Amino acid sequence: MQDDNVQHTQLRGNWHYPTEIIFGVGSLAELPNEVKRLGMRSPLFVTDSALVNFDFVTDTVDALRASGIETSVFSELKANPTGGNIDDGVAAYRQGGHDGVVVLGGGSALDVGKAIAFMVGQSLPIWSFEDVGDNWQ
Repeated sequence: MQDDNVQHTQLRGNWHYPTEIIFGVGSLAELPNEVKRLGMRSPLFVTDSALVNFDFVTDTVDALRASGIETSVFSELKANPTGGNIDDGVAAYRQGGHDGVVVLGGGSALDVGKAIAFMVGQSLPIWSFEDVGDNWQ
């Protein structure tokens, strides 16, 4: 049963702390300008294998490319990502000569994308940064 007196709103907003996250209806159209604003010319586009072939993902990658942003897609990650997924993403980043990371998807893609962005600047394995046992010291 639908209540015609209920007003529906569309959630849209930006989150700026500590990094910028833009979400809501129409946000994907802003991506090419945001990528350029951040100085990226060739980001690695990270998404998960369940989403990679959906129109909204392929359309977003096409929009980046149409605006002159070279990108390749990395989607080889599991629903519960592994260290190997991150290693593979770092390898894809380096092999592609990328200069940033763009992530589209849910928690797994976000986790892997953040880890790739972090690890491309590291020489130690990712497990050196976990805080189990005495590693926090």
